Amino acid sequence: MKRIPTKILTILIVLIAGNAYAQRGTKASISYVDTIYLDLATNISPTYQVPNKKPVVIVIHNLLPSGHYTINQTRSLKLSGPIALPAAVAATSGIDPCTGLEQALHDAKTEAEFGQLMTICRTNGCDFYEKYLTASTSDPITVSKLNNEVFTLTITNLDTKRDWTVNIQTEERGQFVTVYGFTYIPFVFGKPHTYYAQQNLDSKGAPLGTYTVTPGSSEAVAEYAPTVAFHYITKSSGTLSSSFTAGLGVSLSSNATGISPVVLAGYSLLYNQNIGINFGVAAHQVTNLKGEFTNGQLLYSGLQANDLNEQVTRFNPFVSIIFRFGSNPFSAKKLPATSSGVISTGTISSTTTPGTGALKK
Repeated sequence: MKRIPTKILTILIVLIAGNAYAQRGTKASISYVDTIYLDLATNISPTYQVPNKKPVVIVIHNLLPSGHYTINQTRSLKLSGPIALPAAVAATSGIDPCTGLEQALHDAKTEAEFGQLMTICRTNGCDFYEKYLTASTSDPITVSKLNNEVFTLTITNLDTKRDWTVNIQTEERGQFVTVYGFTYIPFVFGKPHTYYAQQNLDSKGAPLGTYTVTPGSSEAVAEYAPTVAFHYITKSSGTLSSSFTAGLGVSLSSNATGISPVVLAGYSLLYNQNIGINFGVAAHQVTNLKGEFTNGQLLYSGLQANDLNEQVTRFNPFVSIIFRFGSNPFSAKKLPATSSGVISTGTISSTTTPGTGALKK
């Protein structure tokens, strides 16, 4: 019998905790919604930005109570796009009394005229303001979570044939930038070895007709390469931006013949978006003995270094000092600076079928 109160108390604790968790989840889901108000009486901003994967509610204001409207909705995938600033709200004229204002609201021919009259009505506290506010405001249009998409809303006044088009897109996550670096690659794992055919001598020091494959007496311990890499700067990056990185370069090692490519992969740190370091693993070419020869092998004819050695790909760590420039420092052509400072934009065709419907009053 003593166990029953204990079990009941345990059940109550579990129920209370579950209810609290459910309420917390409900509150979070309700607050996780953005509302965009579109005022047809002003110059509507062509672009709005919202967080990715978040529902959006759209409310349209200053619809003519006697007008007829349709809306057209499309969704398309989004690449990087410009951030359009909201247009300034037009200043209203002087304040008129409420007398005759209700009839003027009813007879308004344009959304701009109606919006100015509504401002006067609200400022004077006219008792019919709420009635016209309800009649001129659309029902909320809910847009499901945008996942790297652009939502386009087109509002059409069927009487005047005027259109308003608004693009709602997810905010930019970040941007790839090109960084130029000077890279140091120490030969830690894959070391270069240059061999030559050393002529054999008899006991008296006279040359014989045979040769021995012999390693060189000195080898380089590292090589250097000018490199170009890519760094991703996120929107939330502060003074120090970190990113996975990849890049290409050209080896300056004396052991390589001609141009020797270098491929980089690793991590980068960029201070104030202009200077930093890269580090990681480099794939590059080093000199080594050809597979058909071995160290100390006896030869019966003298061979040149090119006959004994070849370039092989090896992996070694690297570290780079990197810089971000406004243009390619290795190019003689000077590119004009971008004045707008925004990321280029582009979209690809949507697979969503546009929907058309009339606004409710």
